[in-house]
Amino acid sequence: MQKTVKNKLGVFFIGGVFFLLALANVLSPKAEISISERRKLAGLPKLNLQTLANGSFAGNFESYAMDSFVGREHFRKMQSVLLYYGLGNRDIHGIYLSRGYGAEIISPLKESSVVYGAGKFREIYERDLKDTAGKVYYSVVFDKGYYAGEGLGSPIPDYGRMFDILKENLDFASCLDLSKVLSLECYYRTDPHWRQEKLAGAARFLAGEMGASGNILQEYNSVLAAPLFHGAYEGRMGLPMKGEPLFYVTNEAIENCVVTDAFGERMPGAVDLKKAEGLDPYELFLSGSQPVITMENPLCKNGKRLVLFRDSFGSSLAPLLLEAYERITLVDIRYVKSQLLKEYVDFEGADVLFLYSVLVLNDSFSLN
Repeated sequence: MQKTVKNKLGVFFIGGVFFLLALANVLSPKAEISISERRKLAGLPKLNLQTLANGSFAGNFESYAMDSFVGREHFRKMQSVLLYYGLGNRDIHGIYLSRGYGAEIISPLKESSVVYGAGKFREIYERDLKDTAGKVYYSVVFDKGYYAGEGLGSPIPDYGRMFDILKENLDFASCLDLSKVLSLECYYRTDPHWRQEKLAGAARFLAGEMGASGNILQEYNSVLAAPLFHGAYEGRMGLPMKGEPLFYVTNEAIENCVVTDAFGERMPGAVDLKKAEGLDPYELFLSGSQPVITMENPLCKNGKRLVLFRDSFGSSLAPLLLEAYERITLVDIRYVKSQLLKEYVDFEGADVLFLYSVLVLNDSFSLN
């Protein structure tokens, strides 16, 4: 009899806990975004005959329930700590730690993706550059895993094979190898991107190899934009990591440059400090993701122009090249169809650099 009473009390207690959790989920305010994950959280789906009939309500409601669970962020962090430190998982959500740096697992190399990306560059060359542009170059931004090593047994991609594929498919362009002018310290610990204040050597190397000026950035200042930058990898892992300062570089050319979008509308400039206060502070460099951006340097009169095909890494690098060019046009073909480029970009006589990270080359099907 006593055992039965205890069992009933246990059932009531557990049921009460679930009831209180359910009540808290209903009554608690719902966040619209996850700051740590840098994404919009799922909203409450519409309930009607159509969503019930096609089955979308059930799936969308499950996503909503997972995203709106009370204390979700705390539970997510507890789970990550348990998996990484308790159970010894070598990675959390595809991110591993090596020498204090978060790095993404991108092995094995997706050869079909590298071939697709190189093929897209060739299409652009044959259609838009072959008879109009100046010299054509390509370069690769290595991921942190290249410098951090395998770390906890995490594999690294076959970089040699990747370059073989690029060499075979990009015989119209000269390769500029950045690997020797970068190091692990050039990257953020908690984010995939490189640190602008550490890129002077890379910028001088690229400008020199492209026949512009290897003597750029003799004078510049590094300015603190955010004292504690917590990058995308920290959010994905859910592990507590120490924040790090976010700097931007400025000099006379950067301060005086005129930045416009694809339609010729004036933009804030090489640095958009409002973005430093947003969800992704790294977007302070040229206002983040944009399909076409043009940077004019009124202090340079050498007649040189550069068209830079790039991903997000190019946003922080391009301003460092300004001293060597009258105009730099940045193109991100993840956000504009390459067939439309002649409507927005003047290739006549301009040198061209395809600069893409390993992260994009290994997943290049987003290139249009």
